[in-house]
Amino acid sequence: MVCEMKAMSQYHCSSFSDWILKLGPKEETFPNVPQYQYAVVSTPRRGQLFVLARNPQEFYARFNEEVLTFLKEEGFTTYLNEPVKTLQSPECKYAGTSKQLYVKKR
Repeated sequence: MVCEMKAMSQYHCSSFSDWILKLGPKEETFPNVPQYQYAVVSTPRRGQLFVLARNPQEFYARFNEEVLTFLKEEGFTTYLNEPVKTLQSPECKYAGTSKQLYVKKR
């Protein structure tokens, strides 16, 4: 499944072509509100990669190997687009519930 995302900020409206390549299971994170536990997001040319998760520690325990296998099968294996682990610790404070787990910055 590939879905194109559209974004709107409080300052201006913009359209960008980031695609949701994979969604984790939908689970009840909040009472009566099933939510996806992670999302794999990239651009149409696969030049950028983001894995967003609600809970990094739970992601690593439950979904990390599945997602890394998916990324390898989908061709995220080159210097330009391979997953690069970023710091995720309980001390990190985020607005909202999604956390970025992988990002390509070189």
